[in-house]
Amino acid sequence: MTAWRRSFDELVAAIDNNPIMTEGQGLRIWEHFVEHQPRDVLDIGTCFGTSAAYMAGALRYLGRGRVVTVDSNQFDDRSPAKEWVEAVLQRCGLRDWVDTVRMPHSSYAWWLLEEVRRRTSAAGVCTPGYDFIYLDGAKSLTIDTTAVILAERLLRPGGWLLLDDLNWTFEGREEFVPTTMLGNGDRYVLSAEERTVPHIAALFDHVLRDHPAFSNLRVDEDREWGWAQKVRAERRELVVRTELVGDVSGRVLLRAALDKVRARARPRPAGRRKPRA
Repeated sequence: MTAWRRSFDELVAAIDNNPIMTEGQGLRIWEHFVEHQPRDVLDIGTCFGTSAAYMAGALRYLGRGRVVTVDSNQFDDRSPAKEWVEAVLQRCGLRDWVDTVRMPHSSYAWWLLEEVRRRTSAAGVCTPGYDFIYLDGAKSLTIDTTAVILAERLLRPGGWLLLDDLNWTFEGREEFVPTTMLGNGDRYVLSAEERTVPHIAALFDHVLRDHPAFSNLRVDEDREWGWAQKVRAERRELVVRTELVGDVSGRVLLRAALDKVRARARPRPAGRRKPRA
């Protein structure tokens, strides 16, 4: 048995069946961390703290890094989740490896926007700060597409984005179905298709698969997790003085020229792996 596997088994015993992430999923996290050696980790959707514990335990074994785990505090007065988080981190001896963020609002997408703002310079360049981002949140196309777009800004080149619950649907789970209250009292509700189609799978297939910032997409055999790696090519900035071209024909020619430049400048990672079905 390898040294890291012994450390993993000790952590499993300390986690002691804390819900939600399974031991098998925790093992996949450790295998990935041992191979790729991340330092800064973002866990979106703390819930009972099990995912944060597995990630922090792997970082402790590696002797480096920190986990930031984000969730809303709107239901802390009605849920034992916050207490479970503290209990599992203390029980595993991981409290000093994890920063817990409890938001006073429901949208972690807004927190991600705040994080992007905080890391963006006056010149408009966002400095990414994470090597691994795990998204296990609302499972809603609306909020999680926004979250993925913002997460890409925060993910370092070569870092990995992991999406949980590819197969999860709102069908038969009325307590989780999101509604939007308008000022006049009306509500937007999900259609029948939106209740039966897995939102995260749709996001993975129609947003991430052809996203120019990601490569090496894969889906685990149980089809619960989808992985994507941010390309390692350096970001290129293109500055154009459009005021020098005033007439319509000039603007058309300029647009065509810019399209060619952007096509050449777009990162093209070598050996992009075809996503597994």
